[in-house]
Amino acid sequence: WTPEIRQNVFGSYASVEYGAGVVDADFDEWRVGTNVIWSPVSGLDIGVEVLYASVNPEAPGVENDDAWEGRLRVQRDF
Repeated sequence: WTPEIRQNVFGSYASVEYGAGVVDADFDEWRVGTNVIWSPVSGLDIGVEVLYASVNPEAPGVENDDAWEGRLRVQRDF
């Protein structure tokens, strides 16, 4: 964006399979998010982050679970 404002976009995916002995414990999970950080002066960061996560269990009768997360961060480095 500018020297004072930067943004990151990130994501991840995981597929966990335990094998034939514990099939009902298998699940898939994915996450996607972004953050924007403002650095008004050297050594000071003010940022906001938003993340969406979804867990998809493969066990019968267990529903998918998802969540929104947010974070505000202020960091001062000396």
